[in-house]
Amino acid sequence: MDIISKFFLAVVVVCILALLIKKSNSLDNCGICASSVMAFIIILGAGLSWLIVLLSFFAFGVLASKIGYSVKKKMGLAESKRTIRNVLANGLVPLLFVIMYFFGFKLALFGYIGSIAAATSDTFSSELGVLSKETPRLITTFKKVEKGTILEQDPIVGTKVKENRRVYFSQRLPPLMCNIFNHITHTSSFSLLKH
Repeated sequence: MDIISKFFLAVVVVCILALLIKKSNSLDNCGICASSVMAFIIILGAGLSWLIVLLSFFAFGVLASKIGYSVKKKMGLAESKRTIRNVLANGLVPLLFVIMYFFGFKLALFGYIGSIAAATSDTFSSELGVLSKETPRLITTFKKVEKGTILEQDPIVGTKVKENRRVYFSQRLPPLMCNIFNHITHTSSFSLLKH
């Protein structure tokens, strides 16, 4: 596809996505603007199939946020609308890999999928972990702590806890994300590297 066609495809897709996201009320206005710019760059830099992988993360993240929403709301941990901060935190690293791919580094596909898998595991662990019946404990001292406050209490320890939660998902999500990508593009990741 030539660059002009890609440009118009990107404009149409981004406008439709922005309207759908606005209607779903899952992102605030700044988040919609930032995600629109990212989507535009992803389509131009790597193609629509790459954007679909990132959109699958977004859709699964929104669904994970809705699971047990009333319980999370009672605990003060519910997040109904994401912000630009969420968009940048989960989208900048994949965007970096898109730029690398655009400039000829074809192995960036694996970094792209891996970074989305990591963001997905982080979202799932935080959204679903707070619903656990067990009281969380610090991994360094085994002291009981309140749900949802680990990172605010101790960023270093909180990061270690988060990393341990990620192990389970990060080992399972990259193959899943590759399967989604392959299903969408009807080709294998390795054949994409030849283009």
